[in-house]
This record gives sequence, C-alpha cells and structure tokens, in this order.
Amino acid sequence: MPLTAQHARAGVLDATVDPLGEGTSWEAIHRARPRAPLACRECGHGLHAKLSPRGLRFFAHDRAAPTCSLVGETMAHRLLKLQLASAIREAGWYAELEVAGDGWRADVLATSPDGARRMAWEAQLAQITVDELRGRTTRMHASGVPVCWVTDHDRPWIGAVPAIQISLPAEPGPADARVVNGTAVFRVSWCPRRRCENDGGAPGPCPGHGWWGPVLEAVNLGVFVAGALAGTIRPHQVAVDTYVR
Repeated sequence: MPLTAQHARAGVLDATVDPLGEGTSWEAIHRARPRAPLACRECGHGLHAKLSPRGLRFFAHDRAAPTCSLVGETMAHRLLKLQLASAIREAGWYAELEVAGDGWRADVLATSPDGARRMAWEAQLAQITVDELRGRTTRMHASGVPVCWVTDHDRPWIGAVPAIQISLPAEPGPADARVVNGTAVFRVSWCPRRRCENDGGAPGPCPGHGWWGPVLEAVNLGVFVAGALAGTIRPHQVAVDTYVR
C-alpha cells in the first residue's frame, strides 16, 4: 500500500511529512466527507487515507483495484521506506517516495539540495534474482540515478549490486536500523621493505599493500545513508579470491 497519492487539486501528497503537500493536512483527507479525490500514482485507481494500528499513515486502494505493484507491500516494507526517507531528510537531502522513472520506480528518491544529484534507495525485502536486480540497477544508471538496495536478510545478490543488509529492531524508529552486511573498508598494511618506502621516507602505508575487510561494528542506517549521499561511502566491487587453499 502506497505512502503517496495523487490529489486531483493539490498534486502529490506524501503521508510521511506535514503538510502532505500544497498545504494539505492529514486531517483534511483522513475520513473526510466528502471524500478526498485521491488516486494511485502507479495504477490510477482510487485511494483512501488510512492509519495502521501503530499509527503509521498510508493510502489504501479502494475495492476492485487492478493489479498494482503497490498493493502487495507489507507493513515492514512501508516502515523501511519511511526509515530511508527520514534518514535522507536528516542528511539534508530531499526525499520523494514512489517516484517513477524511465522503466523504473524508486521506493525513495533522494535529491541533493541544489538538485544536481539524485540517488535511489530500494527496500528489497522479498526474494529476487541477481539478474533482475542487475537489470533494474542498469535502467536506473541509464537515467543517471545510482541505487542502493536494502534488505533485512542475507541475500546472494549482496556484493553483486550496490546493496546492504540491515538489522531491524522489534520496534522500529526513524534511525533504529543498523547496517550489518554489505560494507567493507580497505585496511592499509605497513610495509617494512625499504624498496616500498614512500618518497624515500620512513616505511609506511603503501599503495597496493592492504586488503578489503568487513566493517567490524554495525553502522547506524542514518549514518550510512548520510555517508553514501555525501560520497564518503562509495560502491566498490571487491574481487573475490577463488583459489582453494
């Protein structure tokens, strides 16, 4: 079920912010009479505003809805989209949910304050093949939009596409999730050999001496998102050693 809706007069409404858009409040559309003119941005079917038992605001399709990719979204999926949007906004970027592009749709699209850069964030909790993800990643890159896939399970495609695994707490909040897989750091090795000295100085870190290793401590999702948007955390394909020892 979507977190955004198309209002006939106010345009796109986002249930994760206040006001929802064009000065429209949640109270103006939730259980309003007459009904607010809302439609799904994906399939065009009618929507109505709802509250989950936890108080999460979202939009639900009216009866007899056609097949729509947003209909089958779970509560966990919606909560993760909300966490990603919150982290993006905390980093000082704009976050738009459920944005359609050229052959793709982003769960959350981050746009830099100057509008020059964009990055998609995908909540991928359901199983999917590596080939499918590579195809979707390629389509986004063709539009100039890099993407990071986010899952809460250990999936075989982590490392094949820019992706992270997170750990979700029992009671999720905007910054509660932590990154537990998919990140690495290059650990520099100190070379004692004289021929590897840097610029004739004392032995020290040398280019080519080191290895990629996992990040030892789980990173807060908000910290990771901010680093990825700032460019201090970047996607990198780590070579896999296939030799048997």
